[in-house]
Amino acid sequence: MKMIAIITAFVFITFGLVGCGDDEDMGVSETLPTTTATTNAVAPNAHDTTETPATEDNRPSATISGIEGKWKNIGENTFAMAQRGAIIAFDGTNCNWYSPRDTYAFYRDGDHYRLDITSAIGESRTFVVKVIDNDNIEIYFVDTPITMQRVE
Repeated sequence: MKMIAIITAFVFITFGLVGCGDDEDMGVSETLPTTTATTNAVAPNAHDTTETPATEDNRPSATISGIEGKWKNIGENTFAMAQRGAIIAFDGTNCNWYSPRDTYAFYRDGDHYRLDITSAIGESRTFVVKVIDNDNIEIYFVDTPITMQRVE
């Protein structure tokens, strides 16, 4: 039973529950209207890229007291377990982005916020987080924002 859970987690992480194959198959555009710079994240998966959302002065639009708590996906875009209406909980150590045993780090990196998530089977991915205000954020998967609202 444990092996089935590991294989299932691997499939979800590899394909992100949003498509199969490379970025071209997922309809990722060459020009990114919502970004100002693109950097490749250092991660074991060759498809991992991190995008930097644009703001007027290229700084985070707001600050945030922390990501700990529960966040609901209120947008149209989805990724992994962050499906429409789903609640993602960050408890200071673990979150349920891919599975309930994921670990994460949320931090400011220069002019941007970053969210590093490591799945229970060791796959890591870095996301840029655009802070709208203390209760609203966008977590970027390539050029696609996952719109989250704090519910607790």
